[in-house]
Amino acid sequence: SIKSLLGSNVGTGFYTSATTIARVPFFLLSALATTLFPSISFSTSKNDKALTSRYITTSLRYMLILLVPILFIVSSTSDSLVSLLYSSSYIEAGLPLSILIFGLGFLAVFNVLSTIISASGKPTISFSFVFALVFIDIILNRILIPEYGLKGAAIATTFTMGIGLILASVYVYKKFKTLADYKSFGKVIFASLVVYMISCKISISGILLLFEYMVLFGVYLLILIVIKELKKDDLKVLEQILPFNIR
Repeated sequence: SIKSLLGSNVGTGFYTSATTIARVPFFLLSALATTLFPSISFSTSKNDKALTSRYITTSLRYMLILLVPILFIVSSTSDSLVSLLYSSSYIEAGLPLSILIFGLGFLAVFNVLSTIISASGKPTISFSFVFALVFIDIILNRILIPEYGLKGAAIATTFTMGIGLILASVYVYKKFKTLADYKSFGKVIFASLVVYMISCKISISGILLLFEYMVLFGVYLLILIVIKELKKDDLKVLEQILPFNIR
């Protein structure tokens, strides 16, 4: 286990804290997988390839629009976020969180892709991916934790989830001949990197960190509008997902 490899309850506590925070985006977007399952199941049972393709592309697009900036923003403010949610004594959880947030982000996308695979009638494929990832994670943890500690554990999980994301993406693309639109994804990455760089230049702690998040997300959406990635219809969809008004 990670606890035995880290060798102390303190280290385990830091890693658990980082993992708890990193899981939030996964849980927030897990509803998408639940909603997507019956839709994919229906379209594949009818052998409607066009509808299935539309479900996959659209769901991944909106998921990435919401997920990617969260990953970059949390990574850039990990120390402040840990201090806000726990206390300054948990500051050592900041470094693993800055890495682990991407790993759990990969897991969120992997979860959606696995749902697509299972809903299309191939649950054994999804299970085989999960089994392989567990094995890979165990091996990487045993290699990296003794050398790099908390950072090694975070790298192991992130690398493992990255492999899972690649495997599931390749399978879905080969089976359905579609995935996320690369132009849309490129614009999302660009806008996310801009707010990431802005966030790295700002040093805010305490409750004001939440205000920073809202401002950064607003800037992110504005960039997407300027580069014509977001339109009025997209904003309506996002307003139904987000707990606050974005217009």
